[in-house]
Amino acid sequence: MKVIFFSALTLLFLFSCTKSIDSNTYNFSGIVIDYTTGQRVSNANVLFTFTNDNSRDSLPDYFASTVSNGNGEYSLSLENNRPRYYYRISGKKLNYSSFYLICDRRVGRSLNMSSIPYFDTVFVDKSTIVNLNISNVSPSNVNDTLELYLSQGKICSVFGGATLGAYNAKDLKLIGVINNHVLSDTFSFKATPSTYVSWRVKSNGVTTEGYQSFNPTEFGVNNYNINY
Repeated sequence: MKVIFFSALTLLFLFSCTKSIDSNTYNFSGIVIDYTTGQRVSNANVLFTFTNDNSRDSLPDYFASTVSNGNGEYSLSLENNRPRYYYRISGKKLNYSSFYLICDRRVGRSLNMSSIPYFDTVFVDKSTIVNLNISNVSPSNVNDTLELYLSQGKICSVFGGATLGAYNAKDLKLIGVINNHVLSDTFSFKATPSTYVSWRVKSNGVTTEGYQSFNPTEFGVNNYNINY
């Protein structure tokens, strides 16, 4: 009986080892760089997003993350048995924003069914902050409505006299009395140097629209007041 038990245990062990060898291990490594200074950035969060759809607006299926060490280096190993996959990487740290060239098509890198190492340089940039302090302390009507869009972007090309740009935007909708509501955004000024706010106000059945561009100080905290 002891021999039979030993043999069964041995077969189970061999089966487990074979299964481990067949699984695919993806090995990621790289460095995190301050885009402005070119220096390595330690203790930065490195976020991986994975998808089987490589279109620009595809939603990730799952996430993974790691942290850069004292030399700004990161590494991550993941097991995955999918035959084809794509991944994107971004970096984040307190007082830093993820940096990418907004005019480029953000497609993911392709993964294949092998354990070859994947090396990527991740860029971050010290953050620029814009705060909009919004007030409507004496509305004409309790149903006064403000729809506001805060955007950062960059002109990517000029085609036939029209400028084509790419933007990141935050929006909100406020109704009635508003006292110093703050809409804030943190971003890389080098990646998206154009900053503006557009709005639509509805009051007593009348709708007015407009926009205003800003010139924020890079790496600074920029406060603007909007009263309507």
